[in-house]
Amino acid sequence: MNKTSEIYNCLKELTYLISGNDIYNNIKLGFTTSEIAKKMNIGRSGVSRYLNRLVKEEKVIKVLGRPVLYSSKSVMEDICDVKFKKCVFLDSDDLISSLNSTEYDKLIENNSPQKNKGRIFSELIGSESSLNKQVKQAKAAILYPPKGLHTLLLGETGTGKTLFAEIMYRYAIEVGRLSEESPFIIFNCADYAGNPQLLLSHLFGYVKGAFTGANKDKKGLIDSADGGILFLDEVHRLPPEGQEMFFSIMDRGTFRRLGESHNTHKANVLILAATTESIDNTILKTFRRRIPCIIKFPNLEERDLDDRMKLIYNFFNIEAKNIKHPIRVSTEVLKLLLAYNCPGNIGQLRNDIQLICANAFSEFIISGKKYVDVKLSQLTDRFKEGIFTFNKDRKEIVKNFDLNSLNQVIFKGFENDSKDGLEKVLMNGKYSMEEDFYENLLRKSTEYFEKGTPVNIIKSNINKEIEKYFESKPYMKRKEKIYEEDILSKIASPEILEVIDSVLTDASGELGYKLDRRIVGALSLHIETLIEKVKSGDRISKPKINLKNVEIDREYKIIEEITNRLEKKINVKIPPKKVTVIIGKKNFFVLVK
Repeated sequence: MNKTSEIYNCLKELTYLISGNDIYNNIKLGFTTSEIAKKMNIGRSGVSRYLNRLVKEEKVIKVLGRPVLYSSKSVMEDICDVKFKKCVFLDSDDLISSLNSTEYDKLIENNSPQKNKGRIFSELIGSESSLNKQVKQAKAAILYPPKGLHTLLLGETGTGKTLFAEIMYRYAIEVGRLSEESPFIIFNCADYAGNPQLLLSHLFGYVKGAFTGANKDKKGLIDSADGGILFLDEVHRLPPEGQEMFFSIMDRGTFRRLGESHNTHKANVLILAATTESIDNTILKTFRRRIPCIIKFPNLEERDLDDRMKLIYNFFNIEAKNIKHPIRVSTEVLKLLLAYNCPGNIGQLRNDIQLICANAFSEFIISGKKYVDVKLSQLTDRFKEGIFTFNKDRKEIVKNFDLNSLNQVIFKGFENDSKDGLEKVLMNGKYSMEEDFYENLLRKSTEYFEKGTPVNIIKSNINKEIEKYFESKPYMKRKEKIYEEDILSKIASPEILEVIDSVLTDASGELGYKLDRRIVGALSLHIETLIEKVKSGDRISKPKINLKNVEIDREYKIIEEITNRLEKKINVKIPPKKVTVIIGKKNFFVLVK
């Protein structure tokens, strides 16, 4: 027998020592050259060369990383009951993903009574695209015999983990794994993170005398979740002793209450947990090993743009239903929402649309128009600044979306009205708005009208109410992205962009300045807002500017040139007194040396 065969046979023997549970829990995925050399009692210098030869022959699996791991392909296929399509994996997650993809498809396919079920997942935006893998994992976790798999959901704040957990619960009812009466208990571990004893007493309950103030026995949330699902949000805030207390629940379905040393209680509970943190630093390895299914969620930037547009449409429809009036949204607003930097993910996108609609509703109350109009001019600078923070991958906007052929979209709130629809689930989420929010605004404005309060004061008071409501929903820190000029062309009007780009390029050459390309976009949006106001007849205040200042006078002449060209290009007369609003904000027009 040659050396290659000897090493291969040794690796096969070692691989048989790995269990399926070790593989799926990422505990043991192979062996290092040192381990193989030690087993064969030979030097490790040539082992790596022989192993790589076996990898090329597709007999050995190689997992890259530190250290590099090797295993017998045929033995791994027997253990996991799969057929590997490749032999080299980038890391352990790559190998696990390959296993999971095959296993989940097989499990769902083999559960023939459930083949045509799972409608609740089909209503989840992205279920057939960005979240397809996650949906497969979730279905398999629920269907896995005999009682399902404990599952950990990983992802940034606002990616939809709580929503997804509730959909898993609804799916379990839909396929008959749970009954309609089965409980779904949500517990946020962060709520009591500063008091571990109180946290654990809520979860496990306690007996009389367990601690000061424990005057009688009390059941915990595990009792309440018996026969259903317990969702532990922000599970990284669960202290190590709390994680250890879950071992017996997950292993044997038994637990002890705080203060008990002998008695045990039974509970049939499927654990779903979620975290925004790295599980390597916050979750005990012994706790992770008991959670076979780990589902990672993409952030909003990683989701397909089709998904993002569907989310935007869905959120506007929900607000239209809440307001009980149709919302008419400018396509310029839709384009901006489709492309702006939204680091708070789906949660922030929903929150931002609520804020936009609330501000539009305050104007609707005063105007008495048929529609609640959402226009570019109503958006804060924070949204407009988002055009400078595009990710490079957002070029997909240019390829897939061109809304310049439309002027506006009307949302009437008729979509997603079914009892089991996505809207019902979303309204139970962390970022939902109270259904009577708009009714309260309308009631207060009516009271002001009846008292004869001036319109400008009514608007001011209503806006304060809106600010007060949304100040409790802080925005996440912004991430630096890269400006993409071709994306901007799909946000601002092409005609306006062309005029501004031409005038500023000429002006920067004549004056000896270097043009900051971002200013083209900022000024384009600013002028587009101005033209929108001119067309609608809105009053535009003229800023107080001393035109005797040489720098201001020079910039004003450039603005006049832009205005003249625009009037010819788009056939809209812009009154001279309103032109200076364009340079009313210092940062909108700057030529950088």
